[in-house]
Amino acid sequence: MELGNKLEEFVAREFSLITGKKVRNVNGILKNNKYPFALANIDRSVVGEKAFLECKVTNSYGKQQWKKAVPIHYQIQMVHYMAVTGASHCYVCALIGNEEIKIYKLDRDQELIDYIMEKEEE
Repeated sequence: MELGNKLEEFVAREFSLITGKKVRNVNGILKNNKYPFALANIDRSVVGEKAFLECKVTNSYGKQQWKKAVPIHYQIQMVHYMAVTGASHCYVCALIGNEEIKIYKLDRDQELIDYIMEKEEE
C-alpha cells in the first residue's frame, strides 16, 4: 500500500511535468445526491478544470492493454467517477512497466453515465 501511494505521487508529478497542469490531492470519499448509491475516491483534482486525474501503475505485461486506449474496466471506473463528481472530463496517467508514461483524456458521456448508473442502482 505504501509503495502504491509513492508510485501514485510519482505518476501525478509526471503528469504535471508533461502537461503543465497542476493537480491537488483529494482526501476523502466523494458522493453525489443524484446517485446516493455511488461513491468515488479520485486520486487528484485538476486545478482550473472541472476534471480529475487518475494515476495507474501496471507491469510490462499490461503494455498491450494500454497501447491504444484506457482498458475498458478503467474506462468504466472513470465514467462512474465522472457521474459522482460532475466532471466534464478526466485524465488517466499510467506508468507502464516502469518504462513508459501514457496519458489519456476521457470526455463525459452522459448517455453512458445514465446507463452505468442505472445498472449500478439495480
